[in-house]
Amino acid sequence: LVDKVIRYYDYIWSRQGGVEEQAIMDELPEPLRQRVAMFVNGKDIEAIPFFAPCDEAVKEHILSMLVPKVFLPNDVIICNGDIGKEMYLIENGRVVVCSSDLNITYCVLTKGDYFGE
Repeated sequence: LVDKVIRYYDYIWSRQGGVEEQAIMDELPEPLRQRVAMFVNGKDIEAIPFFAPCDEAVKEHILSMLVPKVFLPNDVIICNGDIGKEMYLIENGRVVVCSSDLNITYCVLTKGDYFGE
């Protein structure tokens, strides 16, 4: 467990220079936070087909609800049979979608891909 915690912080440091993105966003006034969210993730939301018919206000609301999450290599994000309550947009790295026993790889998702509910 200690090793995993150390790996997590090493990973955060190597990827983000130790900066916690959400803490910075939380300090910004709401209008500026929405503009930053639109700048950072707006293209990702626009690229998802089922968000296309949504008006800008809905897309801005969705963007305001995004929470950055970091997963270490080989972390399990969700398992077959889990009740999904989140949608994941891949900003960096890759996600391997595989069978429960890890023997079959169905696909590999990368930057710009998404999955979940």
